[in-house]
Amino acid sequence: MFMEVLASAEPSQFGELATPGCVTDSVYKRGMKVVFRFELYDMDNKVRLTTADGTKAQVTLPDGTSLPALFLPRGDPSQPIGDAPWTWVTTWHIPPDYPLGSVMYTVDVATSDGRSQTLQPASIPGQPVVPGVPLAIAGTLPTIIP
Repeated sequence: MFMEVLASAEPSQFGELATPGCVTDSVYKRGMKVVFRFELYDMDNKVRLTTADGTKAQVTLPDGTSLPALFLPRGDPSQPIGDAPWTWVTTWHIPPDYPLGSVMYTVDVATSDGRSQTLQPASIPGQPVVPGVPLAIAGTLPTIIP
């Protein structure tokens, strides 16, 4: 699995806008819209997994929230597809009251032949977030700040 987590270039449902948007990051404020973009591969059969073969994927957050992923072309959905690369993608609007700190998410994959797997991205958590205390970023998982 290859994973990118980035701030959306569009405002969240809470009106929060990241500037610049569409940039890989590891620190997000409550209320922002986060994009999980990833690739999945079946290493036994040496194939890329897509919706065309019946694969389903979702990102699951620590609080149990499931974010179903779709296999879509990258970029602005209102623009022609052209030669855009296709990836799995899902978005998350961080609730204004979401707990501070690292988000230890997983990716759940189910193939059409009945196999399933829960994948944990190869990342390390950052330090605990304490309001008013400077944050030293050491982790690569998304970290929620006030």
